Amino acid sequence: PRGGAGAARPARRTGIMASFGSSAKAISAAHLASQPLEAARPAAPSSVGRLYAPANGSCYVIVSSPRAAVLVVERTRCAIRVAPPSELDALIGPPGARARQCAVLAVVGVLSYRDERSLVIVTEAAERPVLGPTGITTAYVVVKVGFLSLCPDGAHVADPAASEPADATKQRLQLKALLEEGDFFFSHTLPLTLSLQRQASLGGSTSDPLAYFNADPTFTWNRVALSPLAAAGPGPWLTPLVHGALQCEQLGQVSGVAMTACLVSRRSCDHAGTRLWARGVDDAGYTANAVETEQVVRVQVADRHATAALVLLRGSAPLFWEQRGSAVKVNPKPKLMRSVALTTPAIRRHLSLLHAAYHGTPVLVSLLEHKGDEAILASALSAALASLGPDSPPVKFVPLDLKAACRAGRDQGVRAAVGHLAHYAAAVGHWTGRLGPGESLSVSRRQAGVIRVSCLDCLSRTHLMLTALALHGAAGQMYELFESLVGGAAEAVARACEPPLLAALQRMWAEAGDAISMQYAGTANIGKHSTDASKRSLVERSRGLVEKGRIAVNRYVQETFLEDSRQAAIETFVCGAPSPAAEAPSSAEEDLLLWVGTWNSNGKAVTEADLVSWFGAAGDAGTTPHIYAIGFQEFVDLSARNMLTDDGSRRRECAARVESALARVHACSYVLVGVEQCVGVLLLVYAAPAIVPVVTHVRGDVVKCGFGLGETRAGNKGGTAVRLAVAGTSICLINAHLPAGASHADERNDTFGEITSGLARAYADRYRGGPFASPLGHDLCVFFGDLNYRIEAPNEPVRAAVASGRWADLLVADQLAEQQRAGLAFTGFQEARIGFPPTYKYDAGTSTLDSSEKQRVPSYCDRVLWKADKGRVAPLAYVSCMHVVASDHKPVAALLKWSTGGGAAQAPPMGEASPAPPPRADAADGAAARMGSEHDTGGGGGRDAGGGDEMSLIDFGELTLSPPPPAAAGACPVPPAPPPLASYSGEQDSADLAAGLDLASLFGGGDPPPPPPQTGFPVSFSQQFTPPAPPHAPPPAAAFGLGCSAGFTAAAGGYGGACSCGADWGARTGHGGACSCGEWGAVGCDGGGAFGGHACGRSAGSPAPAGMAAGGCVPASFPVDFSSQERHAHNGGFAVRFAQDDPPPPPAPPPRPAAPRADLLADLFSK
Repeated sequence: PRGGAGAARPARRTGIMASFGSSAKAISAAHLASQPLEAARPAAPSSVGRLYAPANGSCYVIVSSPRAAVLVVERTRCAIRVAPPSELDALIGPPGARARQCAVLAVVGVLSYRDERSLVIVTEAAERPVLGPTGITTAYVVVKVGFLSLCPDGAHVADPAASEPADATKQRLQLKALLEEGDFFFSHTLPLTLSLQRQASLGGSTSDPLAYFNADPTFTWNRVALSPLAAAGPGPWLTPLVHGALQCEQLGQVSGVAMTACLVSRRSCDHAGTRLWARGVDDAGYTANAVETEQVVRVQVADRHATAALVLLRGSAPLFWEQRGSAVKVNPKPKLMRSVALTTPAIRRHLSLLHAAYHGTPVLVSLLEHKGDEAILASALSAALASLGPDSPPVKFVPLDLKAACRAGRDQGVRAAVGHLAHYAAAVGHWTGRLGPGESLSVSRRQAGVIRVSCLDCLSRTHLMLTALALHGAAGQMYELFESLVGGAAEAVARACEPPLLAALQRMWAEAGDAISMQYAGTANIGKHSTDASKRSLVERSRGLVEKGRIAVNRYVQETFLEDSRQAAIETFVCGAPSPAAEAPSSAEEDLLLWVGTWNSNGKAVTEADLVSWFGAAGDAGTTPHIYAIGFQEFVDLSARNMLTDDGSRRRECAARVESALARVHACSYVLVGVEQCVGVLLLVYAAPAIVPVVTHVRGDVVKCGFGLGETRAGNKGGTAVRLAVAGTSICLINAHLPAGASHADERNDTFGEITSGLARAYADRYRGGPFASPLGHDLCVFFGDLNYRIEAPNEPVRAAVASGRWADLLVADQLAEQQRAGLAFTGFQEARIGFPPTYKYDAGTSTLDSSEKQRVPSYCDRVLWKADKGRVAPLAYVSCMHVVASDHKPVAALLKWSTGGGAAQAPPMGEASPAPPPRADAADGAAARMGSEHDTGGGGGRDAGGGDEMSLIDFGELTLSPPPPAAAGACPVPPAPPPLASYSGEQDSADLAAGLDLASLFGGGDPPPPPPQTGFPVSFSQQFTPPAPPHAPPPAAAFGLGCSAGFTAAAGGYGGACSCGADWGARTGHGGACSCGEWGAVGCDGGGAFGGHACGRSAGSPAPAGMAAGGCVPASFPVDFSSQERHAHNGGFAVRFAQDDPPPPPAPPPRPAAPRADLLADLFSK
């Protein structure tokens, strides 16, 4: 038995079939058939009725009485309806043939979980007395439940996520354990979801207090399960289940007075969960661990009796906070998840709920410590309540550090606290009712408002304070009750009756506290002794310390290993099958402006001057974005200390500088929405004051993708994310730092997948307001950061293009676009058209490209991409800050205008790009090979024809070649003003990139040299040839080929080679060469052509006699066509087809996406 509710179950139970509900297996029609035949008999007053199943097992029928309507639940379609009693014989047969039946004490409802759906009924319950407005009645504690399958025998509900039927059995076990813990109770004669004051108010009206629509949904835990039954029609099967604790004790007569004490604790099913999973407040205004406890005292003198009821409330601090532990961090510090400004709307909703439920001004008593770990919550709560405006519901706030008050002695501290709260308790008051012989209930006093007490867990300290307030109130209530019954002898009678009554109430409060603690934390209350420690003996104090230690260990084990399954059962029961959280419908009437920036600060401190330059680079002085998403990478050095510890001082200093810089740029105070840090990956999200009231459902997450396994992975690489809803539209902002290395595109693709899939798993939980849609399923997902994708080209030509300011030409070799076209990463994402220099790598403190020994190839590592499932995104600016020189990366900023009501602005599906136009004629050399194509957007200068300041969406193939302007080598020029940029999607057909650009003019020093005389072997490389990159030897500037997965056709003279990584080259005077293992060969014969290169890993090119191939080998798949006036013998060992009139080789197949890393390793070892 658990806690007070199940600690002493009465031996008497209702007479029902004990076999039902004894197993976690769902009860099917076949199981019903195996039950013994019972004679049909009227249902007991304590039950709903009887359940029948016909011989064919097509439905279940619940009959409450012979002439009343019946409830029909069809198994095949899960259709529920209320039928007249005349259909009973047609449904289940005549009375003598109704063999399959059982008694039903209450109907829990229809529960859907994983791959199963069941009708759950209560089959065994224990009686409990409970006090009502007019006397004692009966309630029932759930003991056993039965699961009736709503699928045909052997079938399951279709669910792609369900892999095996064992999942349903596991969830049934979890639900069964939750329902049979002894914490759920119900009554057919008393509305237990309502306090006595509310019951009395309904009793005086024409409304039936027992009607289901009068039940308080806050305390009706099976409201979702009963919703399909309630939709079918009213009936006795609509029985609310209350979760909490129920104690009632009759004290006998003292001085001729009979007394009864009752304690009813009702746990809210809104924001429900265990201590690890449910904290603080949600966006609807409901708080975690919210329990309403009603203390009822009834005294009877002769045939007259009077009743007093006091309602007290506990609940978590109404802030957005959490305290997530781990196997190595037993007692973590509380962490605020939202700023005070963003918390204020939820606090207003919480206060409105309290006013509506208790009809008066609530008194919020905070027992949080004013120093130590809890001080952050105490100060935030005080600031949030102080910031409420005059339009907010009135509230009285009492901050009271109970631990500090009890340092001199617990009894003394509690007594002082009660004395401080006495006038608040008197103002709230209590309910009093009196009933005499032949009289109706007379209400003489009503409670106005409620005292709400909270601490960190709302367990030990809160329960101690509530007990003290309740006992203090009971003493005054007794005198008032006796005065109404015995007149002048009230004081003497109250003095005689006070000790036994207060002793009974104290025992009941202790049992209720243990039960509430067990439900929330899995253990009993810590430090629940009724006497002060100074008044106990050494042995008693030693036992108390041992008991505290035992409970603390049990709580740690419970939270670390057992709470997940219990939380899953609570979520399934309260909320039904998982579905995305219901966010408010969109009410935005104007576009949202988002400023998104990324900067790899290389561990350097960020100055306010740099931030001001960065924030102001993407817009003019009159532009005020609604949301700022600021992403840093390598925010701190990636040292072992920083990866093992989280020092928030650097983060707080940066946030202060960011807020100061935003105030300087926009002359307004932006509100911090969320901050997440994964070692060096820091994400700060701010909102403009105008949209703060409509920002809800904020959640921050971290996905670590560094070295290590599982939860022990380091955060040197990974992502941070903040998702939020603005006026009902969902936004997911992801800042990431992907693996470095020019040749590690596959690792970057894998890390992108790890981040998005990790966030999808986190968003699938109901934790912190979820479940939410996956990151890519949000209305808008923005992915930005140091993505580390490189330009796959040799250094000198790239630097020459950078020096001449030809940014568009560099994008032909962009690794990110190539991965998008192959469908390996960022599928469906878009990016604004780049019109600025590469952002990596520079000498720190300058704008000079990397001059170190490594001489890294300049690349666009820092990017901002988006994917919009709703509305249309128009990029207004996409810039870098070249004059910010603190790091080896340049900051990047994008200003996006999101029209949430427009048409979807998604990238075209793979393989459905517009066909490439015919190749353009080149006046200088018609035979020169080209790559890429141009598309006429009709927008004039790259702008959208319909939008003034918006940049149009164009294909990636729309690249223009401009003559290189003169520029100094080495230094990266700062463009005066970026041209009108457009956005592109990386999902265009690779054929668009295989048709157009002049390779020599792209990276060469002018026009290509004339072809050599064909005295040797003119080699024609087919498009199928895409060998890897040579690792050394810079290529000649006059002949260089950029590679792509489709390859290209070189000129007949042989001025270049192609490979998949863009690093093959041909000699100026020969025909070039390459091999499959990444080496290169050069040819340079005056007479016959020598060809070099082989597949074993070394270059081997040497002059050879005319008509002879140099030694070496190439794979047989190397389709080389040697054509000359005479045939030559093969004397070199490489596969060559000698033919003058042979037909051309067949067209090359489409490129294959890169294989996963494991497949590459397998191929390597097999060779």
